[in-house]
Amino acid sequence: MDCLACDTKVFDTEVVQCVLCKGCYHHNCVGITTACYQKNLSELRKSWRCPACTESVSRRRRNDNTPVRNHHAELAPPAPPAPPAQAPVDANMSCEEIPHDQDSSSTTAFTAQMDRPDAAQIQGTKLVGNMPLEQFTLLLDARLRGFLTPMMEELKTSLSDEINSTLVSIKAEFSKELECIKNKIVALENENTNLHQELALIKVHSGDNDLKATIKQLRVELNDREQISLLNDVEITNVPECDGESVGHIVLAVATKLGLQLDERDVVSAHRVGPRRPPAAAPSAAADIAPIASRPRPIVLRLARRSVRDQLVNNVRVRRGTTTADIGLPPHAPKTIYVNERLTKENRSIFAKARENARSKNWRFVWTKEGRVYVRKEHKEKAHWLRTEEDVQQVFC
Repeated sequence: MDCLACDTKVFDTEVVQCVLCKGCYHHNCVGITTACYQKNLSELRKSWRCPACTESVSRRRRNDNTPVRNHHAELAPPAPPAPPAQAPVDANMSCEEIPHDQDSSSTTAFTAQMDRPDAAQIQGTKLVGNMPLEQFTLLLDARLRGFLTPMMEELKTSLSDEINSTLVSIKAEFSKELECIKNKIVALENENTNLHQELALIKVHSGDNDLKATIKQLRVELNDREQISLLNDVEITNVPECDGESVGHIVLAVATKLGLQLDERDVVSAHRVGPRRPPAAAPSAAADIAPIASRPRPIVLRLARRSVRDQLVNNVRVRRGTTTADIGLPPHAPKTIYVNERLTKENRSIFAKARENARSKNWRFVWTKEGRVYVRKEHKEKAHWLRTEEDVQQVFC
């Protein structure tokens, strides 16, 4: 079925049908809002009448055959009459003249409004002169579309521009933030790589340091053990060396001159150590004298008992200045005999460096006792035991 107002198809969900003429309309075409239509649907189907039937009934009740009266003439004066076939162009189509009763409280009140003489105005219809309702409705729709369409287009354009501008701004800001995040990620990755490299180096160095510390400790312990094995040894230096000499006889003679009578059982071993040096001068053919080395090698004497060794060392300290005269050696210039504790190679190096630093730093005392190297700067000051070359540097720094 088609709507008698707009000549378009009307569906059951929006139709209102006049109970008198059985004409069908869209409820919006006769000024009934959707809310009012849904609320009063049952009553509308029972008692609703179209504007034409309503006006006809009203004229019969008034016994009046005049055209539709406009009871709201004071709001807007009527337009001049026009031919029925053509709607006036200057008709007043303002919305003020098209009131709608959207909030009807009850179906009875709605029906009463429909029966009033100005029901056409209440239903949204205004007749100008004798202009048909259909033409008025079409003209009203055209005017509304002409008024609303530019506004909608302008609103659509404005919203589109605003949305596009906002999207561009958001995109630029997002790109900027994304670039900043990328730079930070790259910086963090580089820093992480550097930290891994440093950690690897630290681990390597830590392992090296631990290994070096272990080696150092082992060397110190090995040196101490080696020194313990030399506690019964003494080293006799500055005794002239010649071919065919008897080192055992020389040792006994030196001990006797130092005031210690040694028995052969007290001597475990006696020999010179180090490479043999050439003699100072060729021996005379006339003289039966063995050649003497320019710099004699030291004699290492190992005694059977430590007490004998300590007594020999003490006698040397008491008889300082004892020479090599009268000990059964070939003719030579007498030299002072030196007897000291025998030291390991490491301790000899430490002792030599300690004496060198003591001379340069004016330290007065450098000595050995039981294979240990000690230094002291002055009387009654603390004595320092030097076990490694690092100790020498720390003490004399």
